[in-house]
Amino acid sequence: MMKKLPRYSDCFICGKENHAGTDVTFTVSGDGVECEYVTDKKHIGYKDVLHGGVIAALLDECMGWAVSVHKKAMCVTGELTIRYKALLPVNTLVIVKGFVSSRQDERGEYCRGYGHIEDQSGKIYAKARGLFFPLPEESQDDVFEILEYVDTPDKKVIPEELWGN
Repeated sequence: MMKKLPRYSDCFICGKENHAGTDVTFTVSGDGVECEYVTDKKHIGYKDVLHGGVIAALLDECMGWAVSVHKKAMCVTGELTIRYKALLPVNTLVIVKGFVSSRQDERGEYCRGYGHIEDQSGKIYAKARGLFFPLPEESQDDVFEILEYVDTPDKKVIPEELWGN
């Protein structure tokens, strides 16, 4: 069974209460993190094609979760590079996948992640890579105060439970 990651209800990508957003659920899957998303007309850039900024945001969030799970600390983006490979039509089921790179910063100041968006046939629409930085300890606490579990939103998200320490 894949482990569902928590969400922040107002987040553009994972938030249940943000009606302008994508409302995806990220799961830990094998060696990374992923989510499914059916591209929505409310996110078009032009006629029947998903906006590139939404593609970037999905990849950013997915890679950020992959790195956070790996580091056992909430991380934020320091740098993001997207390579768009094909136009992504609306009403397409895609899988967004994020991973931790084997090549890391020797000093441990940041973590490298990479990811891509593919459809069910394996066609790649975009690839990404990024650098992610762990939040300071006091900011970690602030994040955990607003996160909620997808299936049990009233249960407090505790770092040790989330990371499996």
